[in-house]
Amino acid sequence: MQPIKSIKYEKREDMFSSFIRDKLVFYPHIHSQIELIYVCAGKISVKVGNCRRVLKKNELAVIFPNTVHSYQSDSKCCVFLLIFNVEIVAEYAKLLTTMRPKNPFIGMDCLHEDALLALHNLGLKQKCSLNKSLLTGYLLILLGRIWEGLELEKATHGKDTSLLQRVLSFIDTHFYENLDLDEVARSLQISKYHLSRCFSQKIGVNFNVYVNALRDQYAENLLMTSNLSITDICYEAGFESLSTYYRAFLKTYGESPGKYRMRMQSYTMEACP
Repeated sequence: MQPIKSIKYEKREDMFSSFIRDKLVFYPHIHSQIELIYVCAGKISVKVGNCRRVLKKNELAVIFPNTVHSYQSDSKCCVFLLIFNVEIVAEYAKLLTTMRPKNPFIGMDCLHEDALLALHNLGLKQKCSLNKSLLTGYLLILLGRIWEGLELEKATHGKDTSLLQRVLSFIDTHFYENLDLDEVARSLQISKYHLSRCFSQKIGVNFNVYVNALRDQYAENLLMTSNLSITDICYEAGFESLSTYYRAFLKTYGESPGKYRMRMQSYTMEACP
């Protein structure tokens, strides 16, 4: 599985982010924010914890904080993502951090029209900024309606899952540094060989491939959400040189960073069927 047109959020300091993408693929990853994936067109395979589903148009996935998740779209689609801090929706903070949905997926028949309206308004952030009150209000409406379709249970994690969470969380906050397998193993006080097996068995790729994919994703995110130059983005994401960055970006996205930025900046929710 190759990581294509996806996003890295963990290094971002924004309390709220929204994204539109025409394809999403990425390995299992984790972050401390809430993530919602809504399919505007096409379909995408999403795994949240031990649950997997192919989401179709007007269906939604709810990813609670610190939950391992991954996604893969094999064909062109239109996917809208929201990522935001628990602090914004303080009313739900305790539930979000202590509970998990038995089924994190919501079908089109169970998605209330209020939720769809909130999604639409939150998606307009790419064109105009929402003040904090409006942002909080729309998110509370959205979560309130989503909550109606969720059955919650107490969050529990086995030994293997806890290790995977620790590993992914550490890498997510250090991928832009000069990171290697030895340093991660030493920092987490685990065996280097056990860590290597964890990657091959739980994630399906080796350590270096995973870290480089995160750098590639974060660079793509900066192209879309900042005015930084391509050179600055290259080094901010942890690449050693511009040539390395360009090769990685072309291999993943099929075009140069500059062309990609121009094309995707004009790609909004209105472009979705």
